[in-house]
Amino acid sequence: YIASTQLPKLFGITGVSGNFFERVFHVVSSLPQTHLLSLTIGLAAIGLFISFEAAFPGRPTTLVVVVAAILAMTVFHLADRGIHIVGDLPTGLPDVSLPHIHVSDIGTLIPIALACFLLAYGESISVARSFAQKHGYDINPEQELTAIGTANIATGLTSGFPVAGGMSQTAVNDLGGASSPAALVVTSGAIALTLLYFARFFHNLPEPVLAAIVLMAASHLVKLDDLRRLRLASPREFRIALLAFFGVLFFGLLDGLLLAAAGSLVMLIAHAARPSVALLGREPLTGEFVNRARYPNARDPLGAIVIRSPGAWLYFNAEHIRRSILDMAANAPDGTRLLVIDCSIVPRIDTTAGTTLR
Repeated sequence: YIASTQLPKLFGITGVSGNFFERVFHVVSSLPQTHLLSLTIGLAAIGLFISFEAAFPGRPTTLVVVVAAILAMTVFHLADRGIHIVGDLPTGLPDVSLPHIHVSDIGTLIPIALACFLLAYGESISVARSFAQKHGYDINPEQELTAIGTANIATGLTSGFPVAGGMSQTAVNDLGGASSPAALVVTSGAIALTLLYFARFFHNLPEPVLAAIVLMAASHLVKLDDLRRLRLASPREFRIALLAFFGVLFFGLLDGLLLAAAGSLVMLIAHAARPSVALLGREPLTGEFVNRARYPNARDPLGAIVIRSPGAWLYFNAEHIRRSILDMAANAPDGTRLLVIDCSIVPRIDTTAGTTLR
């Protein structure tokens, strides 16, 4: 999805809005209009990135390529030959002030704010977990949420866009060798200094090189082996992953994420609505009560049946549990005088479930 937004810059053609497939179709249909010099510079940048990454892993070699591209554009006046450049950048730091919001605006802002929150936190925590797993450290979701909220309060006071931990930005940061949160502090300071004093030096930065940077970073996010492992470990979660994957490609990042979130909720509710209800028997060696479906050698307790349904008993699954218990009681062996319900691993029974079960 990220790559599809950068391909037009790489080929030197006009971009288009739409989903992933519309963007790719636009690029393919516009190939005759490819600006060959732009494509050459972009591919050269990608080649340098690959070479530097192999020779100097974990080093900020991206900066070397950017500086070289700016120098080449300036010395050879390549912008005059049709290569798109960044151009003039806004300078100075934003003013800090309270936003002007009327009471009548709140009803309009709240749904947008909730959508931004879901997208920001969902993407941020996913990216954080991905890179934490890659580099072997732990994250604190509550701390991540606090950081996102604080950052958005700050950007709100400066009339900025909603902010979050973006996937492409984090990948670029990781590609440059960042290994601690201090990298963000240094980057923020460098951006502030650039806005104050050095913005004009980036005037001739070619857009194909920017596209190459993002494409290289995005390439490190494609992990098919993780999907294969997920398919083997949990087919249900694998289906949700595919829903998120195709949802983003067809409907965009926000709608795709909302679709996957809704699918996850449906999956959880469906699973919770039909919990397993197991008939237990005593295991001969240990004497413990175990699921007879898993341990065929388990013996029935004399004159009794023991039933267990793990997990919370709630209003939407109580009827399923009740019917299952009554069916097991109806099929109990002759001479059964006692029915025992094992609640040792039931964390909660709500009022409706309690009434139904009684």
